[in-house]
Amino acid sequence: MHPAAAHEVRYYARPNIAYVPFDDAPPLEYGLVWQAAADTGRIRAFAEAAVQTVRRQGGPGDVCAECR
Repeated sequence: MHPAAAHEVRYYARPNIAYVPFDDAPPLEYGLVWQAAADTGRIRAFAEAAVQTVRRQGGPGDVCAECR
């Protein structure tokens, strides 16, 4: 058993895996992570594009400061 987000059924459906929904747990939170030593302008631009996409799609308004 492994908790997974509800959208995984849509994107990762497999005939040999049974997804059983449950409603009594807090929502899963996702975030981008990368090694600080590997930080580049390209990575920062990607992270900012991801933040803006989440906001345009009506996602959480509390995107962490480290993600900006």
